[in-house]
Amino acid sequence: MAIGMKSVFQTKLIEWAKEGGTVYVGDLKSVKRFLQKTFRSYDGSISRNCDLIRGTIVFGEFCCILPMIEKILADDDFMILKATNRFNVKSLIGGYRDVNLVLKYRSNNFICELQLNTKTFHDLKEGQAPNAGHDMYAKSRDINAT
Repeated sequence: MAIGMKSVFQTKLIEWAKEGGTVYVGDLKSVKRFLQKTFRSYDGSISRNCDLIRGTIVFGEFCCILPMIEKILADDDFMILKATNRFNVKSLIGGYRDVNLVLKYRSNNFICELQLNTKTFHDLKEGQAPNAGHDMYAKSRDINAT
């Protein structure tokens, strides 16, 4: 089911971003990482792990993020279950920021994660800056878990 949903999700992201924005769809989260996150972060509750299928839409400017959220809210196929504004956080490891949305596909209740971001912060996440972004977050996460 997850492989088929990845295709549905990717198609929807491309549709949403056609007027501006670059789409990135991640690989399916590995079973090992999915279980690790479920037990480390969610006390064994699989239903709380929402990013088996995940993607990002990157914009040139911050002002494009709110119109995208409005577009998603108006969509008949997906609904927003949770929104986290990580641009409004004082300190995150590596300086990374985004708007994180947990989305539900209405026809089968499958949950996906969508990050909305600017090119500057996306580049930071992808390691375009030394010791920053997701790599630094992952290292810190693993140290804190021991």
